[in-house]
Amino acid sequence: MIEGIFPSRRANDEEGDTVVLEHRGIDGYGSGAYGASRGDRTHKGIDFKAPAGTAILSPVDGVVSKLGYPYSDDFSYRYVEVTTRSGRKHRLFYVDPIVQLGDKIAVGQPLGLAQHIAARYNEHLMNNHIHYEVMVGHDYINPALA
Repeated sequence: MIEGIFPSRRANDEEGDTVVLEHRGIDGYGSGAYGASRGDRTHKGIDFKAPAGTAILSPVDGVVSKLGYPYSDDFSYRYVEVTTRSGRKHRLFYVDPIVQLGDKIAVGQPLGLAQHIAARYNEHLMNNHIHYEVMVGHDYINPALA
């Protein structure tokens, strides 16, 4: 678990309780760590365990710069991109957005709810999670160091 980098409030916790999500770890689809092997490429972010429906809070202050779709063949999965004043793009994948494009966001503000990504794969092999990545220009950097 990375202390303090990724705040989250679970939907069923009492108001005001904040928890830090744990790394997805290693499951039947490999490691959710930054830089983990993905065959001919590497994993560009960190995966955090998140039960479907978990409220996902922003790790940074910024502006919602994109509401996207990670899969061209399945528009049911979404991601939220928040760009900071310095231009870093923080992307949170498998999050059903509750924010709008152009919204100003503060650290800890809800961005959306974790989706059930394990359903796209084999639920018995993959832990449900969100994917968190950070870009500076066109380069990915380790979110743990961002």
